[in-house]
Amino acid sequence: MSMRRPMNKPMLLTLSLGHIIADVYGGMLPALLPIYVNIFGLSYGAVALVAVAHSLSASAVQPVLGYFSDRINGKLVLPLAPLIAAVGVTVATQVPHYGLALIAVAIGGLGIAAYHPEGYKAAGYYSGDQQNTGTSIFSVGGNIGVAAGPVVVSVLYAWRAQEGLLLMVLPGIFMALVLFWLLPRIETGTEVAPPDFKAAMLDMRPVLAPLVLLLVIVILRSFFWVSLSSFIPLYAVAELGMTEPEAAGLLPYLLFSGAIGTLIGGYVADRTSKELLLLWSLVPVPFFVYGFLHLSGFWMPVMLVFIGGFTVSTFAVTVVMSHELLPKQRAIASGMMVGFAWGISGMGAPLVGTFADIFGLFAALNALMLMPLLPSALTYFYLRMMRQGGKYRDRMAVRSSPTA
Repeated sequence: MSMRRPMNKPMLLTLSLGHIIADVYGGMLPALLPIYVNIFGLSYGAVALVAVAHSLSASAVQPVLGYFSDRINGKLVLPLAPLIAAVGVTVATQVPHYGLALIAVAIGGLGIAAYHPEGYKAAGYYSGDQQNTGTSIFSVGGNIGVAAGPVVVSVLYAWRAQEGLLLMVLPGIFMALVLFWLLPRIETGTEVAPPDFKAAMLDMRPVLAPLVLLLVIVILRSFFWVSLSSFIPLYAVAELGMTEPEAAGLLPYLLFSGAIGTLIGGYVADRTSKELLLLWSLVPVPFFVYGFLHLSGFWMPVMLVFIGGFTVSTFAVTVVMSHELLPKQRAIASGMMVGFAWGISGMGAPLVGTFADIFGLFAALNALMLMPLLPSALTYFYLRMMRQGGKYRDRMAVRSSPTA
């Protein structure tokens, strides 16, 4: 009988704090874009290029970074990542030329990206036998960081304009010092991963079908989340007649309930079934979106709370499921489910915008309302695949411990 492994809460909370700091710099970017317009006199196309540079460097490269993280003891990345993110994003607000700002944003994005694969691997190590709960504690740091980023920018810019933004670098420096101090005590549970790319692909091949299907489910869930959070403020202004501050005030209900949903989802998954949670969590969401679009007053933020809580409840759960499929390549699995899926899903938002240009925002959100049913349906096929596929069951049965 194997010994139970307790959760190391102090280390998990420290790693989660690092996740908050790293993702604060990602959350800052949307609030910085109007400032870039004022500083450099940019067109909307040039502004969009800044967003693309950030998305590619902060999200799309995570599987690549995860590949290397799985093959080395890369825990030094943990303190370096928030420092690089802080310096890159802060420098991007102070340089005199647009091209330099673009490079600095990309460098900052690499810092944000680098924290995630190694961080999720370390979080799995310190989660013990409560993988879903522990991973959700780490994951919720990202939710909080992204939500807090715009607040930090608005406060500092209102205080001393461009000069005030220099203080953005301080959280990253602070977190880097804390993690450097703790570095001798940090473990990531690094395993002997396949030694090269060919061996890594051979390791994936037995579980490639469920892994790809799980990735598609995560991409569709993220597509719905990114698109809805992007267009709700626009809908509130254009269709409901709210002011811009009033419309922006709706987003915290969505974002912070998502953070709470992540914690609840991890807790529930460890005590019931993460597969059933993934199957049913998105089913009620269209009803809540319908309520948001057709109710008013008090009920609108209530519906946003339910949308956020249910949609994001399986964020950490899907990361754990990918770790179970790739026990020797947990960093690359995390990079796929968190970074790559998020980056790809963000590219779908312009499709919703084009639909809204043609048919109106109300029609676009009504169409988006049905989106959660698609990943729910695909989850049913994923679960059938896992039940019927002997090779997948064998892989799960012999999966390695995070302490290996």
